Amino acid sequence: MPLTAPSARTRGKKAVDPSGRKLLDEYDKIAGVVAANDGTAGGTIAAFKAAGVGTVPPVTGNTTELACLAAAGRRVTERLCFDYLGLLGASLDGPVTLTGGGARSRYWCQPRADALARPLGLPDNAEAALGMAVLARAGTTTPLGAAARDMVRLRTVVEPRPDHTLRLLESHLKLVDALEERGWLPPAVARHARRSAHL
Repeated sequence: MPLTAPSARTRGKKAVDPSGRKLLDEYDKIAGVVAANDGTAGGTIAAFKAAGVGTVPPVTGNTTELACLAAAGRRVTERLCFDYLGLLGASLDGPVTLTGGGARSRYWCQPRADALARPLGLPDNAEAALGMAVLARAGTTTPLGAAARDMVRLRTVVEPRPDHTLRLLESHLKLVDALEERGWLPPAVARHARRSAHL
């Protein structure tokens, strides 16, 4: 991610985004940076030096590492979405079936099952058009649940791996803490996410 070096007047002060929210406390509290590629990694190091940072934190431009981190971030964010639905009162007890292109890859779906700590169904046909067909049929005389059971066929179910779930829960709770500290996550949602992680 690109960083902008502070001017002499702002150096050492808190960085804010246009909304006025604090982004970073101090440049010297950054543990490390994953840049999009080697070129932007070099620019990031230059930005730290221009900002007067004495010890530049570790910087990587490894796109493979970035992809892994982005995937991990997506998994724990997905769990946070489920936490929020639970807080709103939605029932989360039923089966979960994945759709879209990603549902064709068990390698991509396994960590999602791990993060959610629940089995995930992978359908034979994961295209969005099938979902629209189910809705169209349910719009006639067939209840939605019955239409889905009749039309959606699972090719496999991905079970969560408990040891992986425990590791991902640590990342999930770190994300919750960071979002709450920055004021980007309401305290009620953060409390519910922590409770659900310890069930």
